[in-house]
Amino acid sequence: MLPSFSHWEYLILNLLIISGPLYASFDKKLNFISEFRNSCMAIIPVASYYIVWDSIAVVRGHWSFNPEYILGIHFLELPIEEWFFFISVPYASLLIYSVIKFYNKESITYFKFNVSKFSILFAATGLIIWLGKGYEYTGLSFLTCALFFLLDSLSTVKLSQSLNFWSTQGIILVCNFIFNSYLTGRPVLLYNQQFFLGLRVGSIPLEDFFYGFGLTSLCMLCFELLLKNKEKHYYPSDSSKELSESISRL
Repeated sequence: MLPSFSHWEYLILNLLIISGPLYASFDKKLNFISEFRNSCMAIIPVASYYIVWDSIAVVRGHWSFNPEYILGIHFLELPIEEWFFFISVPYASLLIYSVIKFYNKESITYFKFNVSKFSILFAATGLIIWLGKGYEYTGLSFLTCALFFLLDSLSTVKLSQSLNFWSTQGIILVCNFIFNSYLTGRPVLLYNQQFFLGLRVGSIPLEDFFYGFGLTSLCMLCFELLLKNKEKHYYPSDSSKELSESISRL
């Protein structure tokens, strides 16, 4: 017997999220499809981290999935729709980021602040909430954001100081509100009050926004690092250029 329509809803939501970006990837002007390999390589480590987190969270009882809206096929405690979520959302985010970069060529740093301080702030807040109050989901969400700011501060990318990055996150925030309102309002996801603050934006737990920020930011950071590595492979470094110029003057 085939599953009823409601059992396909979470899968259909994932298809809606990725279908537009996947179609736009073949746009000849943007040519995002040429970065498909880098996109996959950026998504895989971040998705792996989130899948492990998600699996443990389900076992711990942080949240569960309403059987009415999934097909019922599970792997590592997660429905296949959740696995797809960690592909569709990051890919869509990278596409949005690439579109913004394409139309806004940044040549200056817009936000000059100490990124490492942001990392310390999020880490301290996460640990206090987790260890002091027992809100594991809240604490882990903040710690994941801290991880992004820490890695960004140690990298040469400095993504968090980019206007394009924050513009992308603004668009993602709106999309997150729309799609997550469905997931939490239907509800496809069922949350355990014991592990989070209980503050909601509509039907969405506040922690979900930090959860999504960490997921998409880490993917964008990995993507930028891969692009930089690609540029180094194809183009000489600045020092090599300088050496070449000096030789030509002689």
